[in-house]
Amino acid sequence: MRRVLPQKRPFSPSQPSPTSSSRITNDLQSRPPKLIPDYLNPMPSHLLSTTLSDLLHAPTPSSPAIQSPPEVLPQGHHLVYFPIQTAPSKLAPDGADLDHSPGPEFPRRMWAGGEVNFHKGWRESLLMDGRPWRCKEEIGDVRVKGDKGQEKVFVDVWRRAADAGVYEEYRGAAGFRSSASHDISPCGKLVGEACSNANALVPLLGADVQRALDSH
Repeated sequence: MRRVLPQKRPFSPSQPSPTSSSRITNDLQSRPPKLIPDYLNPMPSHLLSTTLSDLLHAPTPSSPAIQSPPEVLPQGHHLVYFPIQTAPSKLAPDGADLDHSPGPEFPRRMWAGGEVNFHKGWRESLLMDGRPWRCKEEIGDVRVKGDKGQEKVFVDVWRRAADAGVYEEYRGAAGFRSSASHDISPCGKLVGEACSNANALVPLLGADVQRALDSH
C-alpha cells in the first residue's frame, strides 16, 4: 500500500498570524525574572515528610529542628520552598500566577510537563541549616500553536537556585481560549504536548514516593 504523506499546509487567515504569535511571545519573554527569598530551615521539609508518611512503606525520619550537622534537603522537597508571594486578589481567576499567563484571552490553563535537574555539589549546598536562599524564576521558551481562535500557548517556566546553581526546575503550562477545543485523555495527555502520566509530579518528589503510589 502506498503511503501518502501529508503536505505542509500553506499559511491561511485561519492560522495564527505571525504578528499575534510574536506579540504573545515577546510579551511573555520580556517579563523580568523574579527573585523569591526563603530560608532553608527543616520545617517545610518535615511537614512534607509527615504528609507523605502514610503513603511510604519506609518513611524517612525527619525533624522540624535544625540538626548538627544539618540534614541535606531531600530531592524534590524544594517544591515546598519559595512559594508564590502574591495577594489572592492579584492571582489569575484559576488561582495561578498572573506572571505566567499569556493574557486574559487565554483563561484556561493546564499542566504541560516538567523536569528537575540536580547538579554536582547539591548535597554540600542544600543543607537545612536556616540560611537564606533565593530562587530565580523566569520564563523560557514560548510556543503558540493552533488555528486562529483555537490557539494554545505553551509557556516554559524555569526556577533555579539563584545563590549556588545546584538545581533547576522546568514547569510547562498550556493556555487555552475559552472556546478552544482540545483532547484530554483520562491520564491528562493533551494532544501529545502535555504530560503523559497522571503521576507526572510524583518523580519530582523522589523515587520512594513514586514506588509507594505505584503500589496503591
